[in-house]
Amino acid sequence: HEMTELVNLCKNEIGLDYLVIKPYSQHKYSITHKYENIQYQKYVEMNEKLTKMSDENFQVIFRINTMKKHINKDDRYPKCSATPFFWAYVMANGDVYGCSAYLLDDRFNYGNLNDYSFTEIWQGDKRRENFHYVLNSLDISECRVNCRMDEVNRYLHNIKNNTVPHANFI
Repeated sequence: HEMTELVNLCKNEIGLDYLVIKPYSQHKYSITHKYENIQYQKYVEMNEKLTKMSDENFQVIFRINTMKKHINKDDRYPKCSATPFFWAYVMANGDVYGCSAYLLDDRFNYGNLNDYSFTEIWQGDKRRENFHYVLNSLDISECRVNCRMDEVNRYLHNIKNNTVPHANFI
């Protein structure tokens, strides 16, 4: 199989320390849509075989939980609760955005560090407007299945809805 050959190539010929196998993440604004409908069920079965190829010098990291999220797309929170609170992207030109899926989308542009301090941007009107937009209008069905804030959103959803007993216990 190609994946077994890839692991052997990385481990024995190239001499890498590790190989990460994870699902493709379709970006909303990507030009190509060639890989957006990959069925990951058949790849989940490779997890055990490939991770057994790990040893003390080489590790196969198989993102099985991420693949399962692609398989179980319906098992998701209804709203993004993380974007306005926990994350920011700073572009080379100084623009601060709230979500990587919406870079260059003005609705997610909080301001520019060349014009305002980070504190002014973070506490500013544009971020506040985005907060209300994300909370009330953003259709997360258009978002990536496994966005950067996916696990944070899952955790916040569980706390808010008390779906996991003691989810906030540390």
